[in-house]
Amino acid sequence: MKCPKCGKLMIKTSFYDPDGEIPLEIVKIDGEDWVCIECNGKNTGKAALWHIVLISFRQGAPQAARQEIYDRYQTLDEDCGGKEAGILFWKVDWNLDLRKNVHLVERASFESAEALQTFRRHPKHEELTDILSQIADWQVGDVPS
Repeated sequence: MKCPKCGKLMIKTSFYDPDGEIPLEIVKIDGEDWVCIECNGKNTGKAALWHIVLISFRQGAPQAARQEIYDRYQTLDEDCGGKEAGILFWKVDWNLDLRKNVHLVERASFESAEALQTFRRHPKHEELTDILSQIADWQVGDVPS
């Protein structure tokens, strides 16, 4: 589906923002809500950068430690400055598809690459990754919107 304004590809709102947490300009097509990531980034005046992390706990990682990591992730965005620090969207949850041994999925959107780097250097983020590195491995993907 192409955006009627800019011609770029659109994504269903349920995939882009399943919890309805981002204020979006929504286009109705055949009764379904669609979003153009390009236009919505321009409308906010912010060039969003998507940050995706796939976390795999190592074999033998205790369930209590896994839960602690999950719990810490739930507030990490706010602990690191939230929207004022350029964290536009934050969601970390248990993966529903364990076939590739990925246990947690982090989805975040930052207003800029600089905001992402500031987040990475934040003491709360560094503290969490230090703990995580002892029991898990992860892969990161950072892509512009």
